[in-house]
Amino acid sequence: DLILKTFDQFCEIVDSPDGLVLQPNKQIYRESQWLVIFCDEINLPELDAYGTQRVIMFLRQLTEQRGYWNNDCKWITLKRIQFVGACNPPTDAGRTPLPMRFLRHAPILLVDYPAETSLKQIYRCFDHGLLKLHPNLKSFVDPLTNAMVEFYLLNQNHFSVDTAPQ
Repeated sequence: DLILKTFDQFCEIVDSPDGLVLQPNKQIYRESQWLVIFCDEINLPELDAYGTQRVIMFLRQLTEQRGYWNNDCKWITLKRIQFVGACNPPTDAGRTPLPMRFLRHAPILLVDYPAETSLKQIYRCFDHGLLKLHPNLKSFVDPLTNAMVEFYLLNQNHFSVDTAPQ
């Protein structure tokens, strides 16, 4: 339902010689531009009574068949529309594994948690910007950064996947 609402908001249906085509709205996008739809937490939907995730199967159809049947039983072909998804591992609480029938259409990239040195670099930039508002606290950037990262790492070790409720 949310995907179709996104189509309504950013796309138009054009009656072409090849049939009905759903494409990015010409008033918003140039002919060379694509609409990229980002689907966050893609593996959160629960399985239905048949063991499928309806939204995932719909995305699979849109990707595999490049279209869908509308409410008037007319085939709508997608043009210049791409889907990108993000999810946590299926071992995390509340997640379900994505079906292989869907994954065969999706290249997967694992972005792991940053290492301690990366976290310190990220939080140092954040803390530097935060403490710019208080020049008298500028000397506390490194101690604050170290404390934040240490606190995070201690909590990461204490609250592991093994201790999370399932």
